[in-house]
Amino acid sequence: MLRDLFVNSCILVTFIFTGSLVLQKRVIEQHRWRNQVLFGLVAGGMGIVLMQFSVRVTATTILDMRHLAVVLAAIFAGPGAAMTTAVVLAIARILLFGGLSPSSELAASTMLLIGLGCVWLTQRSWSSWRKFTIMNVYGLSVVSVTLYLLVRDWAILRRLYVFYWIFGLLMGALTTYLTLYVLRVRALYFQLEEYSTKDFLTGLNNVRKFDEVFNEMMNQAQVREEQLSLLLLDIDHFKQINDTYGHPGGDQVLRDLGHVLARACRSFDVVSRNGGEEFTMLLPDCSHEQACEVAERVRRMVEKHLFRLPAGGTIRISVSIGVATYSETAQTQYEVYQQADDALYSAKRLGRNRVISAQVRSRS
Repeated sequence: MLRDLFVNSCILVTFIFTGSLVLQKRVIEQHRWRNQVLFGLVAGGMGIVLMQFSVRVTATTILDMRHLAVVLAAIFAGPGAAMTTAVVLAIARILLFGGLSPSSELAASTMLLIGLGCVWLTQRSWSSWRKFTIMNVYGLSVVSVTLYLLVRDWAILRRLYVFYWIFGLLMGALTTYLTLYVLRVRALYFQLEEYSTKDFLTGLNNVRKFDEVFNEMMNQAQVREEQLSLLLLDIDHFKQINDTYGHPGGDQVLRDLGHVLARACRSFDVVSRNGGEEFTMLLPDCSHEQACEVAERVRRMVEKHLFRLPAGGTIRISVSIGVATYSETAQTQYEVYQQADDALYSAKRLGRNRVISAQVRSRS
């Protein structure tokens, strides 16, 4: 008995850490129900493995920790995963472990009852530790009742209950600790991943993400033979804003400008803050003429917008913009960026608060 229960615990620990690696690549909240069902199927498979190392109580009755597969699915992925796991285990108990019999039918019903209980418990606004503990105790209790209905021999049950509850509570506590640890690590992973690609001040893409997206969009434009326009923006006299209103004022201007730029573009355009007061806008499948129109619209929006200050009051600012387009003004990614940068420099040199575009290449 102890050997089989120990093997159950090893399988559970392996599943916890394997599940955490899978979830780092695939977030359950996206396509929520489809992914919950998928996770439930995987957890159900783990429960079937646990059943392979069951303690055989009678010729038709087996005992293991499969209820923890349902609990793990509920904690990791939600109610849909918990119920899917319970259904998989109920079906497997009948089809793979003894066929139709009063024992297998009652065991299948037990898993469904545990699944429904875990679904209800996931909706409670309790801490994860409390949820996990209550789910485990609930599962142990339901299984204990089922054992009594199937065995009805106190000489056997007393020994089973002692080992099953002691091991179940210890394994539940260990599983709870490991699961919550893994969930904390996963949350930190996603947080660090976001910090590595997002500008902390504006929430826009940072320069690292800009480079990544620029490469992807350029490859797509070349393959599809489409245009890709780049707008390079710079706030005029930003140093004076910082000197006059302090860095908190300058930070607020940057945040507000990020919101203005996000509103000015299409849903599939990409806005980034490349550093300091410099921003970029990538416009896929956008001709040079259209890009110049967008740039002028952005310039006017910024010019008319009242930028709030932390200490109260508002100010107006202006931006200078350089525009370049693959494949109308440039033929390579380097040329697109260099032309937009040169155009931005020209806009600054010619008096600021204006749009300057690269020259369209003549077609021979």
